[in-house]
Amino acid sequence: DEEEDTTEKGKEGGRDPWIGMDKPCKEWWEILNHLVFYSAYGQNYKESIKPDARHLLHAALSIAVVPPSLVQLLLLVYPDSLKEVCPLYKALPIHIACTRWRYDIIRSETDSSLDRVLKLMLKSDPEIIFRRHKGRLPIHLALSIGQSWSFIKTFVSADKKCVGMRDPQSRFFPFQMAALPMSSKNLQLLMRSQFTPTEWRFMLAARKKAEYKKVEMDQDVRQIGTIFELLKRHPNALIGKPIYRDSVVTTGKSLRSAGKVAMQ
Repeated sequence: DEEEDTTEKGKEGGRDPWIGMDKPCKEWWEILNHLVFYSAYGQNYKESIKPDARHLLHAALSIAVVPPSLVQLLLLVYPDSLKEVCPLYKALPIHIACTRWRYDIIRSETDSSLDRVLKLMLKSDPEIIFRRHKGRLPIHLALSIGQSWSFIKTFVSADKKCVGMRDPQSRFFPFQMAALPMSSKNLQLLMRSQFTPTEWRFMLAARKKAEYKKVEMDQDVRQIGTIFELLKRHPNALIGKPIYRDSVVTTGKSLRSAGKVAMQ
């Protein structure tokens, strides 16, 4: 009964994945579902989250190192999932991708595949770059956790207006948000992802400290590149001039103060 319920709900989010599948493929798909939900929400996901097939995309994007190929597959099977709210984070897939998906940084050689997947999301819903979560646009969410230019550029290419829209929470322009330091938690995530659990467990403390410094320096270089690219597309942000009037009312004094903080 539980399996039938999941399959039926899956039809609402796109093509029914069971149609035309032989038994081995169906078993593989069920295992994949379990692994994705388990990795994203933990072993008690069935009781605590109660996700269904429509939320596979949300769960996959919640996993920092999930490969773009899997995200692309889920987008093709469940295209309507882009408009579904995550049962845990209460956000759309684009918002989860911006705040939790870090594959472009952890696996830098996949820049083109990541870009292809993000473009597929935008093609399915062109207005998605202006869908807010807690008042913030996707570009603001991405910059708030230190996403690099390889991630941000897809949004800017789709609509350049977003580089001149201030974040309603910090009242910063995108280039100022890009200058904010990444949290130590996210830096540790990037560092740990480069090693297997066994390698990390037996690594000397001095080596861990050196690896942290290396990741920190790499992030600084990425930040400088992101700031440059954003300012190149909207230099008027330096004088507090948005591309067009947005919903955030910022006084000249507070904007100058924000600029000083971000550029320190």
